[in-house]
Parts: sequence; structure tokens; C-alpha cells
Amino acid sequence: SATAMALMFLAGGVYPAAVALMVIGAYALMQSLEARKFSPVLTFAAIVALFLLFSAVKLIPMAEYTSSIGFGYEDTQKTGLDLFLLGLTSRSQHIESMDELVRPGYNATDAQIVAEQVGQLPWGFHEYSAYIGFIPLLLALAAFIDYKRNWKLIALLVVFGLLALGDFSPVNLNIWSLLRQLPLFSGLHGPSRFAIGFVFVAALLGGNVLARLKWLRSKWVVLAVVALVALDLTLVARPNLEDTFTREPIQI
Repeated sequence: SATAMALMFLAGGVYPAAVALMVIGAYALMQSLEARKFSPVLTFAAIVALFLLFSAVKLIPMAEYTSSIGFGYEDTQKTGLDLFLLGLTSRSQHIESMDELVRPGYNATDAQIVAEQVGQLPWGFHEYSAYIGFIPLLLALAAFIDYKRNWKLIALLVVFGLLALGDFSPVNLNIWSLLRQLPLFSGLHGPSRFAIGFVFVAALLGGNVLARLKWLRSKWVVLAVVALVALDLTLVARPNLEDTFTREPIQI
């Protein structure tokens, strides 16, 4: 776990690594409370220590730099259940086709890019795209039936879902604002990025259901479901991957 998170961080994925730490830490705390043992928390502490060690080559200079200039970044981001669900389930995840939903008329001019960076224009759909598909999502929701066994992951799913909604919350509890009041979390922005945690936990819940349903215990059925999900993810992601490298390589 520590190695995987360090690789995320070193590759530029600050939020994926941070969200993974939050998921593992919260789960370890709940596991310790349930079992009345410190071993899960101690294991998490070891993971954090190894993560800090493995990522120190980037983490230390970054911490020094950010501590000197502070977190003065302001942003504008639309939030809502409709955008959240589109990011999770819409099979059209291509940024150019979906961007019109969050910033109509945006064509990446220099003025618009600057306006976006200083919080005068909302971020694009790339900040919402977290496609998981209907099959894994339905499997994750099916885990609510056996809530006594899955309560820890269900709690995390709900929390990260509410975090991803930002200031928009269907319940009278703005977890996003509360989180930003805590030390080390005040510089967070882009609540939709917490869909990373939602998708991660949903995948774990879906896997639990897939492994426990009696009529799915045939390995061929399980393999068929996994293959179908993998094919769906590939087909949805392919248009974005085709436009990943849009500049011609420099001739050497």
C-alpha cells in the first residue's frame, strides 16, 4: 500500500495518494474500534511512515515550497448530484463533449485559462469524470443489504460521496466545509476529486457482493462479469486516451 501510494504521489497524483491515506486510515480506525485492538492503527501508522520515506524525495521540497508561499489558491467549481452521477455513469466521458455542461463557451484561450486559475471560471468536466459504470455501482449498492457485514465500507462510501458533492448536500450536513476547518485540510479545493475515494470504496463493496452471492459463485460467471466491466471501462476511457498526447514530439 505504501509503495502504491508513493508511486501515485511521485507521478503527480497528490489527491489520489491523499484520498487513499484517508480511506485506509478511517477504515483502520473503525477496525480498531470494532475489534478493540490497536493493531490496525499501528499497521496504518507503518504504512504512513513507509509512504513518507518512499516519497520524501518529492514530499520534502514540496512541503518546503508550499510552506513558504502558503495555499492562496481559489477556485470555482459547480457541484451537484447531477454532475456527480454523470461523472460516475455517463458513457460519454470525453472532456470536450462534456465541458459544455460546466463552462459553456470555453475554448481554452489564454484569458480563459488565466481566469480559470484565479477562480473566475469554473473547472472543466475533467474534474468530475470518475466513471465506474452501472454494474459496479449496482453491486456496491447491493452491499447495503448486508449492512452488518459491510458497515465500515458503507460508511466510507457515504462520507466520500458527500465530500464529492462539496457545498451541495442532500442532507443538512456539509462534510466538505467541516473537513476544510481541520489542520492540513484547509488548503483542499476541488471537492469532486473525492469521487476517487467513492469509486475506490464502491469497487471494494462490489467485489464483496460478487464474491458472496451464491448464484455468482461459479468462477465463469464471476469472470464474465469482470470481463464485461473491464471492456466497458476500456471503451469509455478510450476516447480520452486517444487525445492524451496532442503535441508532436520534438525532433532530436
